[in-house]
Amino acid sequence: GSMAYADRARSGNDAIDAYFNFEMIGYATSEPNTQTLPAGFAAFFQDAAEEVEVNEYRGDFIGAIADPQSASAMLALEHHADRIGLPFVPLTVPADLLDSIVTQDLRRSDHASFWANQYPGIMLTDTANFRYDRYHCMAGEDSVDQLNLPFAANVVRATVGAAAEALGLPR
Repeated sequence: GSMAYADRARSGNDAIDAYFNFEMIGYATSEPNTQTLPAGFAAFFQDAAEEVEVNEYRGDFIGAIADPQSASAMLALEHHADRIGLPFVPLTVPADLLDSIVTQDLRRSDHASFWANQYPGIMLTDTANFRYDRYHCMAGEDSVDQLNLPFAANVVRATVGAAAEALGLPR
């Protein structure tokens, strides 16, 4: 669906100022050592890896994975996350790594269709299987009672604020 939409938008020369993709936004825990990182992540994204390490590998933040074209939307998202106290780890993938095998874990959702069509896109993620062992029922049933709904609501709040800014609506 996202590829068809982004392809059609590109062929029609449609303007897309920002695309926000919710990919697993409901699991968060403040327990240390619940967050892992993809293999080789620290070699390419040292600042983000250090931020997770300093936080004792707690899975209590929302990750925002963006391409360089999403800079203004990313700043707005970070502003709104900070405003409501949502722990936020931004990650902008350099243009030369957008299609690289080393960043394949960062393209596992619909935002990648927008990147492929040279549109700005941000994936918001609780990092899925890098913190939640029930992702796709790998280690047990994935059920609503396992989720942190206030955390997910804050992700939506921050995104609505950033989307409003992208649309030029008053703060």
